[in-house]
Amino acid sequence: MNRNTLLTGISYCLIPALAWGGMFPVMQVALKVLDPFYFTTIRYIWAGLILLGMLIVFEGKNVLRLEGKSWKLLFFGAVGFSGFGFLTFVGQQLSGPSGAIIASVIMALMPLMTTCVNWAVHKRKPKPSTFISIFIALSGALLVITNGDPSLIVQTKDHIGASLLIMLGALCWVVYTMGGSQFAGWSPLRYTALTTCFGSLMNILIVLSATVFGALTMPSAERIGSAGSE
Repeated sequence: MNRNTLLTGISYCLIPALAWGGMFPVMQVALKVLDPFYFTTIRYIWAGLILLGMLIVFEGKNVLRLEGKSWKLLFFGAVGFSGFGFLTFVGQQLSGPSGAIIASVIMALMPLMTTCVNWAVHKRKPKPSTFISIFIALSGALLVITNGDPSLIVQTKDHIGASLLIMLGALCWVVYTMGGSQFAGWSPLRYTALTTCFGSLMNILIVLSATVFGALTMPSAERIGSAGSE
């Protein structure tokens, strides 16, 4: 791997990391208007349609073939876009005003989670340098998230249950990300687009079932629109 390729890869990883950095403060506001289930469902429907359009434009209609991997697509789509979305944002909502901080701190644990899952599944023991790098990165993330005041983390001790939900959500995303290795020969766009669509279908099934049984209330169009204007 040459230096330019490495720098390009790092840049591509940095872009979503920066985008995720603003997700939880935005969600903190949006969750005051919509419940996490309908909000997650709506956002991924739009994401799925956009990604599907991009896939057709850049790779053609032939890549829409599932190649006998529909169950895998459903599993990883549900884990990534139902498990992550529902668990993380329910946990953030239950955490109250400190939800954005708690979620951000836990998401910073993802590299460590990925390393541990990879170790458990593939029996590949990480090098000590890997753990040192993760510790340095996590320390920096905590300083930024807490504005240099570690006591903010201690103050979240009353939200253990919510924190566990967010952690499970983060673990779901780790599993989803690692699931890409099950689709050899597929581009990242193809894997992402098709799993997003399958995940969105699962989200729709879950929220409609919950609505029918009275566990959720379908928001009005006005309420959905107000979430975007908050």
